[in-house]
Amino acid sequence: MKLMELFKVEIEGIEMKDYGDFANAYITYAEIDDPVTGKRRELTEEEIDDLDSSYVQEYIWDYIH
Repeated sequence: MKLMELFKVEIEGIEMKDYGDFANAYITYAEIDDPVTGKRRELTEEEIDDLDSSYVQEYIWDYIH
């Protein structure tokens, strides 16, 4: 999946004992503006799983800080 702007993101697994990399944190919910319909929609579990892991890690890092 291409990188896209995420909205209403929910993150779980943030544990301060993992400070530094927060390796256990993950996205459980997110919405996007669908390029096909032009409407905002919820990402499926598969789409969330397909997000680039580096992008997710950076997103979580930015969210925490």
